[in-house]
Amino acid sequence: MDFDIKRVLELAATLSTQDVFAQSLGVDENCFSAAKIVALVEKGAIDEDLSHLLSCITCVENTVQYAKTEYNLEYTGIHQRLRGTRSVGIFSNLLNPLFMRKNRREPSLAILGLPSRFFRVEDEKTKRISLTCNLFPAAEGDEWRVEPESLHIDGAIIAKKGTIYEQIDLTNDGKIDCLTISFVDGRLARRVRDGVANGQRVSDTIQVSGRFTGGTKEEFIAQARLEFVNPHVAEQLGLSA
Repeated sequence: MDFDIKRVLELAATLSTQDVFAQSLGVDENCFSAAKIVALVEKGAIDEDLSHLLSCITCVENTVQYAKTEYNLEYTGIHQRLRGTRSVGIFSNLLNPLFMRKNRREPSLAILGLPSRFFRVEDEKTKRISLTCNLFPAAEGDEWRVEPESLHIDGAIIAKKGTIYEQIDLTNDGKIDCLTISFVDGRLARRVRDGVANGQRVSDTIQVSGRFTGGTKEEFIAQARLEFVNPHVAEQLGLSA
């Protein structure tokens, strides 16, 4: 079959950059686009996006590979590449909590999954906030483990001592692709607590951090954007308890 390069170039010219990044990269049109994958790393896999990740190994591989190749860089290298763009603030907020401590290796990135973008707060003053999430680490190598005692949450929710209660092999190949992690005894950051107490819908970020096992003790970090609401606002939004 003849390859008409002129026709290919004509077709390519009709596509904008936005069109290219909006196209599915997987096995069907429901799979994530490049733009969606970037958003997953920055804002988390929420609701239907999480359900899709748990059922589509192609999208897991694409998203994890993106996190490895584009994010797992020297912290200074990220700033050199992004200096002068609006993205500097995004990556600074994500990497600063771990990397800015002296003599620490740059953390690798992970994808954080949550069942809903809304977080219903029954009592904003409690120190018994609980959270269950999924974690898709962008670890180097096929065999990896996470130190349970290293897991903690910062940001809008502050909690220590995460518990790994499920290790998920999505491809049935004997290798872990995803963890289900539970935190208890958490508390809300003051800015979130005050906003929720005043009946506001508070949009804020949580960051889950931890370490892989092994000699390097490499750290990782993942984040997601949530909206915190009190029971009254939750009922107005039709959210169940």
